[in-house]
Amino acid sequence: MKLSTPHFGTIPIEKNGIITFPKGIPGFEDCHRFVLLQRPHEAPLAWLQGVDMPQLALAVAQPTRFLTSYNPHFPPEELAPLDLEVKDAALIYIILVLSPELEKITANLQAPIVINREKKLGVQAFLGDQWPRKYHLFPPMGRKKAVNK
Repeated sequence: MKLSTPHFGTIPIEKNGIITFPKGIPGFEDCHRFVLLQRPHEAPLAWLQGVDMPQLALAVAQPTRFLTSYNPHFPPEELAPLDLEVKDAALIYIILVLSPELEKITANLQAPIVINREKKLGVQAFLGDQWPRKYHLFPPMGRKKAVNK
């Protein structure tokens, strides 16, 4: 199957690689089918590419690539649509807001994308306010002041 996108041109996609989001993603409730594009030259960045809305491509990354301490507790009702039998079957991605300026790149830690890799089902799970919605992955480095001796 081929998908024509404005961001990546015409790309081949496998039917068995389509991930279904039963409720869509907030803000894009009419888009239920996505594919995960992992382009080696952009790693660790990946793209959640809309199949129902080819103009939609969300930049995503696995949070542990940036934050080893990110281990959120998911409310059971958030993951219910995934029909997870084993928690290890879940893939977790954070949505990124990209910028040419590295220090302006942010990640949504409050509402990660969770995918049942076996059943190809996905949700955007809301974790509550204990995690930030705009987390700067690369905060600006503080300028060191010269010290007079």
